[in-house]
Amino acid sequence: WSDASRRIYERQTGRPSSYSFNYDNAHFTILDNSGSLQLSALQMQFLAKDLEKNRTRELKFVFFHQPFWLIPLMLQSTDFPFHQLMRKYHVSYVVCGHVHQYSRMERDGIVYLVVGSSGGHLRGHDPIKGFAQGWFFQHVLVSVRDSHVEATVKELDPPLGKGRKFNAEESKK
Repeated sequence: WSDASRRIYERQTGRPSSYSFNYDNAHFTILDNSGSLQLSALQMQFLAKDLEKNRTRELKFVFFHQPFWLIPLMLQSTDFPFHQLMRKYHVSYVVCGHVHQYSRMERDGIVYLVVGSSGGHLRGHDPIKGFAQGWFFQHVLVSVRDSHVEATVKELDPPLGKGRKFNAEESKK
């Protein structure tokens, strides 16, 4: 959230706040927009160069904190530079947090995930409707094998949840 916390992160992890890596045939790009509702012009340039350099990778994942893409996609708009860049480079998944509510959207073959809370405040916590609306404590395990991606959403066990789990491609059960 601040320059001081960014420096601590970089010192502790040995990584810059924006970086990428490859694992088998998958490419992962990590960006830091924790202090902004957007990606900066420099981050968008980094992302474009990084995706261009890794354009032949079959699977591409982009991670950052604040899902600024959420409102345009909810309003059925795909006419914004970030989505156009994801489409150009055939990104597989965009994964964010911040909202504390699980949601999944797919546009132009790109899966957009907002991973819900893993322990922070649940604004829409309702014991009956909360789970169906994505308001539950959770984590997501993503497995990548060859060109196949499987994302499993797991609700926390009691007392904070019921331990339910589901494939992110399916409806919550």
